[in-house]
Amino acid sequence: MKFLMMIATMFSLCGFLSAGDVVPEYPCYQLAKPPAMNGKADDTGWQTLPESSAFFILGGKDYATEKRTFFRAGWTDDSLYLQVKCFEPLTGMMKISNTDGDALWSDDAMEMFFQPADTSYFQLIANSAGARWNAIGPDNKTAKPWNWEVKSGKWEKGWLLEIRIPFAVLGKTPKNGEKWPVNIARDTTTGPAVESATSWAPVQNGFNNLERFGRFVFSTEPAVAQQVKKDETKLNEPFYQYLKDQCAAKTQAAGQAELMAALDDPALAAEAKAVKEVLAQLTALQSLAEPNPNDMAIMLTTWRNLTDLFSEKAKKLDIPLVKVPLKKLAVEILARQVKDVKVWVNGKAVTTQAGQWPLVL
Repeated sequence: MKFLMMIATMFSLCGFLSAGDVVPEYPCYQLAKPPAMNGKADDTGWQTLPESSAFFILGGKDYATEKRTFFRAGWTDDSLYLQVKCFEPLTGMMKISNTDGDALWSDDAMEMFFQPADTSYFQLIANSAGARWNAIGPDNKTAKPWNWEVKSGKWEKGWLLEIRIPFAVLGKTPKNGEKWPVNIARDTTTGPAVESATSWAPVQNGFNNLERFGRFVFSTEPAVAQQVKKDETKLNEPFYQYLKDQCAAKTQAAGQAELMAALDDPALAAEAKAVKEVLAQLTALQSLAEPNPNDMAIMLTTWRNLTDLFSEKAKKLDIPLVKVPLKKLAVEILARQVKDVKVWVNGKAVTTQAGQWPLVL
């Protein structure tokens, strides 16, 4: 997905941070040595770095729970290193190009944005096969692939990338404590549609929504296990809280009278059985002091998929799932030489009252 810079209008104000938004900051530690680039993510150097597991659905409101993305980053004197793991059970259905310079934003790919200076940003894309594309924004001047390296591979839950970006490519080497605006984003072609575009930063109108970029905070200090654990907690706590809130919201919504009645309707028995089972598991997760975030994400994804099927069948059978308040209105026809006017709603005649036809919708 390639997003061009939008012309600033009054409508683009929604892309700016409000007081309630939080800019994510990733502590980017200096590595003792470059990690092995073999597409296996098995170098111990990667494991010393904090892992971020929270990606927003484009729009910056909800998080992705089905096609989750995880990344780690570190640096040496001359290069920035990233490891990205993408949850993807449908790897055989992914869209893949093997050619550098192709329109990789249409593939299953990762998009990376870096703004080392205030004037422009660098956009680099690598797809699941390791093909590369790059440009300089905001005018998106494309160029032949620069001197940066990608190794692709598989892990037990999907596909992964190992990436090395020399600072010479980005035109600047960071200093200790320096903060760079950064966004790490993902394009997904295998569904669900709602999670086709996800992003580490809470961007709204495009992956290159600079005002809402996160920050890489560079540190010359080596990563220490105890501090890294604290970093991961801070990085992922908003997502963890989102999962808990969503579990609570689903179980609360399931208590509505109309939905409970639909779940007991014999015509929906087959679909209702699976929905009830997931509801029971969501309720059980809520009862735990510290529910596992992976379990919550799986249950929320399952709930979404099952309730979509349940709602679709209920709609076909005209079975209500929510209470819709009745609205009353009156129709009055004001015209010359109009006689014998009648009104029907759903095949039933409406009786006139003082020249009006009262309707209940």
